[in-house]
Amino acid sequence: MSFERRKGLDEELEQVRSALYQVVDGKSSRLSAAAILPISQQ
Repeated sequence: MSFERRKGLDEELEQVRSALYQVVDGKSSRLSAAAILPISQQ
């Protein structure tokens, strides 16, 4: 994977994380990797 592609994915992940953070009203404990991972595997 190229550095540019990785950087783009990192930025996209940060945008998704920010959106999720807003959706759960700032309850960051619900945004742990363990909480999100099962969703992404469905």
